[in-house]
Amino acid sequence: MGTLSLSRRYFPIFLTAIFLIFGIIGMAHHEMWRDELQAWLIARDSSSLPDLIRNMRYEGHPALWHLLLYVLTRFTHNPIAMQFLHLLIGTLSVFLVAKYSPFTRLQKFLITFGYFSLYEYLVISRNYALGVLLICLTCCLYPQRFQRPFLFLFILGLLANTSFHSWIISVSWAIAFVIEYRFGSGNDLSIKHRKYLPSMQLGFILGSIFYLIAIITAFLLVRPPQDRYRGVGGVDLQPNFEHFLRSISAIWRSYFPLSQFQEQFWSSNFLVGRIGSDIHYLSQGIALVMVLIILGLVATTLFKLSKTSLLIYGLGTSLLFAFTYAKFLGGLRHHGHFYILLLACVWIALLDIKPKKIPKKIDVGEENGKDKRLFFQNTDHRAKVVQMLFTLLLSVQFLATLWPYATDLRLPFTMNQIASQYLADYIQNYDRGELIVAGYQIPSTSAFSARLNIPLYYPQMKSYGSFMIWTKEYNQEIEDKEIFRHLAELILQREKDCVLISDEKIGLKPFRDSAYQDQIKVSLLEEFTGSIVESEHFFIYGIQRRNMLVDAP
Repeated sequence: MGTLSLSRRYFPIFLTAIFLIFGIIGMAHHEMWRDELQAWLIARDSSSLPDLIRNMRYEGHPALWHLLLYVLTRFTHNPIAMQFLHLLIGTLSVFLVAKYSPFTRLQKFLITFGYFSLYEYLVISRNYALGVLLICLTCCLYPQRFQRPFLFLFILGLLANTSFHSWIISVSWAIAFVIEYRFGSGNDLSIKHRKYLPSMQLGFILGSIFYLIAIITAFLLVRPPQDRYRGVGGVDLQPNFEHFLRSISAIWRSYFPLSQFQEQFWSSNFLVGRIGSDIHYLSQGIALVMVLIILGLVATTLFKLSKTSLLIYGLGTSLLFAFTYAKFLGGLRHHGHFYILLLACVWIALLDIKPKKIPKKIDVGEENGKDKRLFFQNTDHRAKVVQMLFTLLLSVQFLATLWPYATDLRLPFTMNQIASQYLADYIQNYDRGELIVAGYQIPSTSAFSARLNIPLYYPQMKSYGSFMIWTKEYNQEIEDKEIFRHLAELILQREKDCVLISDEKIGLKPFRDSAYQDQIKVSLLEEFTGSIVESEHFFIYGIQRRNMLVDAP
């Protein structure tokens, strides 16, 4: 009995430690791509907090992640620091699940090493992991939500400021909390603890004020300016069956994120392919039927366990789906919130089970035999089936991690890190400031500014910059000969050579037939292909004055 108790006591620490090891290994072999480094660049190159808010107005995200990075960039300009912060956030989430969730140890293991926990929301450093951590904190605080309403609403307010998908989950949870506080168990609690009622009411009022400010602030920040190049437009509720199938497949991708077994696996799915790919009605129909069955099963189960969790799940899933259909189809990193919402609702549903219903002869607890996993531990046949299916779902999440994690260890996620190392060696051949480093197109090449810690010259803007601004000007395309013509004029005017980073191969013949061929030599120095993300291949061009030629490294 002592050995069993000891293993239960140290299980969370052991599980978290193993996760941390795999997290460090995964991050050490993962090359951060442009979306990860975009947030870092905005934080790094913002001179003040108002400047930070101004710079991120095109991002479509609330500010909490960027604020953390802003603080971090005051101490270092090395983007690896962002990975350490992200690793800490992901590890804290896992520890909370391992220590405080009411799941079985097998389920905790499967959740910990599931696709979203270990790969999408850990190895890839984005703002979504911060939302997962705050959801875990909300679940941990859930049993004391009425005794500590200010803290509960404070965490929900922070959650709303991590991403808009987390904003939806936060609002769904807050609505359920207010209804429960006013009409449900919160009202009963107030009657039982009348002497604490004034402080509870004060906490609820102050928490509500903070929460309203938090969700309004987040909502205003995610609203894109009218001149945003991508993602602009109102809500589209026009019936479209193909778009409906694509949108419903977001739930399928979240629950079953098994990728295709190929090197460019990211955001693919073994059944329904990639987001935006051609519709295959048979596979999409299978996904639709499976999703409807799962939604019905989850709703029925949560109805028996906890009406509050059912309300949160139903409202949250509906709003997430409505947003996916009407506004933004998104990618797997967005769709994962359907799965995270499911885990959170099962977590709080198990906490809502009354201890008095637990069979006394069943040892299910990890703390004094009072674990509240009755529904999954009793002798009811239907409950055992639900338990089995839930574990099966978590097993699929675990299996879905294996190929992406292993492939990311073997192949570069993006080629920008290798190409940056090549450029760093090339730049050393010049005195400081004597070489123009240019990038085309901006979204993909902006990552080089983070890795080289220098501004890049963007031919589209005819100026220097770093992070991407999602306006039409920043996304305009230029003909190949015009790119080289403009850069040729620039280096002749400034008497400097240039190295151009391009995310696509550029034809050299039009320029070689131009009037600059006697003064300027343009050559392909190196190309970097073979990354997991197909759009993250790079081609390096040297643009040099013929009387000042420098050999490539």
